[in-house]
Amino acid sequence: MKIRLLKLGHAAKEVEVPAGATVEEAIRASLMETNGYSITCNGTGAMLSSPVHEGDVIALVPKVEGGRFGVQGHYLPGACQRMFADGDMILAAGNDDIEGMSARN
Repeated sequence: MKIRLLKLGHAAKEVEVPAGATVEEAIRASLMETNGYSITCNGTGAMLSSPVHEGDVIALVPKVEGGRFGVQGHYLPGACQRMFADGDMILAAGNDDIEGMSARN
């Protein structure tokens, strides 16, 4: 089955893995390094042991830790972070409601 992998700053890759494969097996097949990255599958956090299915999209998202984000003096914990990789938008993290704006917008 074919799985697509995205990593910010790298070309998207499509790998072929056997039925019953895991996220870890798909990443190994792509030869992408995962140190310092969180892993999502179809936009949801995934573990290396999570199973993958035909057409799944695995994204390696840089981990963001510490620091404070602010707008006009407001503290915004978990500010919405949007990244673009090969034309695909990845919603990496965010609050449900920041100053009345939904992170799902």
